[in-house]
Amino acid sequence: MKNNSIVGPCDAQKGIGTGQHSIFSILEFVDYKKDKNEKINEEWLASSYDANLAKERQKDFLDKLVALEKYTKQTADNIYHEFFSRRHNHDKIFTALEAKSIGLRIEINDDFPKIINDIIKKNIV
Repeated sequence: MKNNSIVGPCDAQKGIGTGQHSIFSILEFVDYKKDKNEKINEEWLASSYDANLAKERQKDFLDKLVALEKYTKQTADNIYHEFFSRRHNHDKIFTALEAKSIGLRIEINDDFPKIINDIIKKNIV
């Protein structure tokens, strides 16, 4: 990543009716309705099933990276917490340094790739 690059969390969204909702909002809303013994619209109930699947896929992805020894379990848990757990919604920005400090395996540099440097040199000289 370039030093001035940014990344954001994965705040998975699902359309319900005319709106888009975070998978965690869907799960919390359905749980709230269940706790209050209130009727749950079928679309919201089905969406909560899909939201649970999305949440499981996110965890499974990180578990695969742990199995491939790309990350330790602790680092994968930290990445999940920061990028997938709803700690931040999709407007959160992480700088390259912040992403690296969370545990993402990235290299930060400000060098242009060789092919770009060659093009620049040819056009300047």
